[in-house]
Amino acid sequence: STSTGGVTTVEDTTQGSSSSSSTGTVDPTLGTSTTTSADTSSSTTVADSSSSTGSPEAVCGNGELEDGEACDDGDANGDEPDACRADCVLPTCGDGIVDTDEECDSEATDCLRDCTLDTLEFGDFPAAIAVLGQPDMASGEMNGLGFAFRFPSGVYENDGRIYMSNGQGAGVFIWNSLPTEGGVLPDDVLGRASVQGAAIGFGPSSVGGFVRGLSSDDDTLAIVDGEGPRVLLFDGIPTTATPADVVLGQPNFTTQESGTSQDRFADPRDVSIANDRIVVADSLGHRVLVWNLIPDVNGALPVVVLGQENFNEGEPNRGEDGPDADTLSLPSGVWTDGSRIAVADTGNNRLLLWDAFPTENGQPADHVIGQADMTSGAVGAGSTGFNTPLDIVFEGNRFYVADVFNHRIMLFTGWPTGNGLEADAVIGQSNFDNLTSNDTDQNGIADDMPSARTFARPGAIHVAGNRLLVADAFNHRGLVFEALE
Repeated sequence: STSTGGVTTVEDTTQGSSSSSSTGTVDPTLGTSTTTSADTSSSTTVADSSSSTGSPEAVCGNGELEDGEACDDGDANGDEPDACRADCVLPTCGDGIVDTDEECDSEATDCLRDCTLDTLEFGDFPAAIAVLGQPDMASGEMNGLGFAFRFPSGVYENDGRIYMSNGQGAGVFIWNSLPTEGGVLPDDVLGRASVQGAAIGFGPSSVGGFVRGLSSDDDTLAIVDGEGPRVLLFDGIPTTATPADVVLGQPNFTTQESGTSQDRFADPRDVSIANDRIVVADSLGHRVLVWNLIPDVNGALPVVVLGQENFNEGEPNRGEDGPDADTLSLPSGVWTDGSRIAVADTGNNRLLLWDAFPTENGQPADHVIGQADMTSGAVGAGSTGFNTPLDIVFEGNRFYVADVFNHRIMLFTGWPTGNGLEADAVIGQSNFDNLTSNDTDQNGIADDMPSARTFARPGAIHVAGNRLLVADAFNHRGLVFEALE
C-alpha cells in the first residue's frame, strides 16, 4: 500500500518462499481493497545498498534504524495504526491503514485525498472564486476568449492542472494552474495543433467534435470522444497533445462505427475510472457498460451491462412505459469507486445507486435519489427532485449532482439506505425553490448576463480537495468554488 522507498525483498532460500511487503490490491471479483502484510517468518527484507559506500546492508525488522529505512521497531513493525510498516516505511495517508491522525484512508470509500471525511460546506448562494473560458464573471458568449470553446461538458483536475472538454468542438483544454483572474487562455490542449489552432484529424491524437466526460484514477486518463463514438485511454495524465494508448468502442483508432452491441457505443456521454475498473454511460443505448480491469488492448469488451438484459438490447426502460430498478433512459453521468456505482439516469430524472459492484447483466439498483420509488420518473424540483440530472460525483461522503434544467448543483450527504434522499445544500440558487438560469437577484427572471453565483445548464462537475469545479455549459465557461474553512 505504500512505496517501499528503496527497500527490496530477498528470498529466504531455507524456507523456499519470499516475503510480501504491505501492498494494496484490488480483488477483481469483489472490487474491494485488501492489504497484505509482510511475511517475516519465511523471509528477510533488506535495504538496497547499491548506492551506499561500503555500509552493511540494512535488515528490516531487527529494531535498528539503518541506511534505507525510515523506521524499524523490530517485532512491532506491521500494519497496525501508527506502527512502522512491515517494510520499514513510516505510516502515511494513502497506505490503506487508518492511523490515529486520519479519519479514513484514501483507499477507503468516501475518503478525501487528505484522509479526512470532511463534508465540504460552501455557504449560502456562494460565489465562484475563478472563471475559465471567459474574460470575467459577467460574460457568457461562445468562444469568449477568441479560441474555440463552447458548451463545456467535462471537467477534471490533476496536480493543480484543470482539464475542460469542448462540448461542441474538438479539444480538451488544459490550464496548468488555477487562474487568479478572468481572461486567461489555456496553456495547452489535447486534440488540437495548439490552443487556437485547428483540430487534429481523426485518429489516435484527435479528441473529436463532441468531447464529453473526463475521468482518471491518477494513472490513466479516460476521455469520452463523441465523434468516435469511443472512449480514449491515456497511460499517465497527458499535459500536452499526445496520442491515446487504447481505444474502447472501436477496434482501432481509425474506425468510426456506432451501434448497440458489446463492441460498440451508441452515444457515450460519461466515464468513471477507479480501482482498475471503468464504467461508461452509453446514453442512446440506454445502458451503462462495465469493465472489471483497465484494458490494455483496443476494442476490449465490457463484461457487464446495466439497464438492459444483454449487450444487444437498447430500448429506453427496456421498452416499457416507465422506469424500474433495472432500467435506464438516456443515462448521461456515472461515478464509481470500484466498489459501488452511481448513475445519473437522465431521462428518468433520478440517480440510481448500486451498493456493491454489479456482477450480472441487468442487475437492479439498490436505491434511487430524485424519486420516491423505482417506478417513478417525473420531472422534479425542491430538495428531492431533479429536472434532467446530467452528472454525478460522490466525494467526501457527499453526492454532487448537476441538475441541468433547474440550473443548480444539488448536494446530498451520505450514501443512502433508502429511497428519496433529501438534499441539504444547493449551489447556483439561493434556495431549493428558485429554478431560473442566471438569476442573480433571485426574482425568477433570467438576467441578461451570468454572475459568479449562477449557472445556465451546468453539465459536469468535479471535486478536487476543497474545490468544486463546474462546467457551466450554456454560459460557455468553467467555474471554481472554494469551500469555507
